[in-house]
This record gives sequence, structure tokens and C-alpha cells, in this order.
Amino acid sequence: MKGHNHSLIGVKWVRNTQTIVSADISGMIRVWDMRTYSTTQTLKCSLNEVNALAVTAPPKRIIVGGRSLVFYDYDEPVDHHLADKDACLCVLYNSEFYTFITAHPTCIKIWDATNGCLQNVFRDISHADITCICLDDRQRKLFVGDQRGRAYCLDVKNGVEKKRFRKPTDNKNARAQASRDRSQGETQDQDISSLIFWGSQKNNLFCTSWDRKMYVFDDNDPQAREGQYRHKLDGRKDESRFNYVDFYEPTMCTATASDDGSVYLQN
Repeated sequence: MKGHNHSLIGVKWVRNTQTIVSADISGMIRVWDMRTYSTTQTLKCSLNEVNALAVTAPPKRIIVGGRSLVFYDYDEPVDHHLADKDACLCVLYNSEFYTFITAHPTCIKIWDATNGCLQNVFRDISHADITCICLDDRQRKLFVGDQRGRAYCLDVKNGVEKKRFRKPTDNKNARAQASRDRSQGETQDQDISSLIFWGSQKNNLFCTSWDRKMYVFDDNDPQAREGQYRHKLDGRKDESRFNYVDFYEPTMCTATASDDGSVYLQN
């Protein structure tokens, strides 16, 4: 793993995590994720020369020493009775791994269902805020929707992105209208409001969006880096947005809940 330009003075493992910390004599500190062998954070120490490194957990803290000591504390919620400093948008139970999954605007957290301890945190999933999540039938893949109308498929064990899903490109008239809306200070709602996965050898992902449409994607090809767009179901003609979707396989019907309090059924 490359990233340091000077001699290393230490490499430390953060206990009970998949993280290691390395530091060199120039004061460059790197935090590595051992599941992806990539750098998750870089710190530049203010000391001119560093010759000692230590890591504690808990509390999660990096300590570097030279002529003085510098402490870096892991940014955790001030209130330890809360799951995160931001709102909890959704909670799922994974019976395959006996864990709870909580979705927050900037991260996904995995909790041990037997003792309530935090097992994993998946960060930097999207450049936009996360809005919703769902599991596949085998509970090994986690689908995540964001505010920009995109969805991602993650490995539920390590958070590695396996696939992404994009809405189809609009036609020229729609792009021109969007450009006019932006010039007038208006934004078009693109949030993915709800996700549901239909397995049963179909492997379809249903996405409802605040643009009053539902999109269907194909997740059959495990090697593809992008899910195949299948078709779009137009919603109500008024301004009511879809907030949630469910699917009933025997009748092949979807039910979507909208802002005006109604439920919209589609075959």
C-alpha cells in the first residue's frame, strides 16, 4: 500500500475494527481501510518531526510524539445514547447476520443485534445525502438511495460498492426545462424516497422518486457495474410525490403512498 514519501515510524491496528493507522517522520498520518486497502483519511501533524505513534480504542484516539504529544480524537456523537448526530432515517433487521442497519444522511451503521455494539460504519457512499435503504432477498446486499436520484448496491458485510443505478437521461426538452428552472432558482425534486427489491428470480429494484415516477432496474448481472434500466411508471398527474412503495407478487401490483394521503395501485 503506497502513500507515504518518508520513512515510517509506526503502523498500528485499531482494535475490533478493520482499520490501521500509519505515520512517517514528516508527520503524515494515514488511516487505512483493510477491506479495500485504500486510504480513508489523511492527517498532517503540526510537529516538525515525529518519532512515535500510538492508537487507543476505546476511546478511539491517535497519538503522535516528537518534542511534544499531539492527540487526534475520533469524531463520535457527543450524546452516546444516540445512534448518530444526524437523524436516523430507516432501521432494518438483517436476520442473516443478526444485525440492525441504520441509515443516516451521511453514513450507514451496522449494529450487533445481540449486544447493541457498533460493528461497522460505511461512509462516503454518495456525494448527496442518503434518503432510504433496503435489503435483497438473501440479505447480503444493501441498496441505498440518495437525494440526487441515484441508487447504490453495497456488500452488507464490508460496505464495498458492487453496482449503481441511474435514472434514464431526459430528452432535450426536459433538460431545457431543468435549465430554466435552475436559472429561476427552482430545483427539481430528484430524491429517491423508497426502495424495494423483488427477487424470485426476477431481481428487480423498484425506486420511487419525488419527481412522481417509479423506476424499475434489473439487477440480474452480478458482473455489471451499473444496473440495467428497464422501464418507468408514471405516477399521478398532480403535484403529489411518492413517499413509499410496496410490491405484492401474486397480483403483480405495486402500491405507492403519496403526499395527498392516497395510495396509488399499478400493475
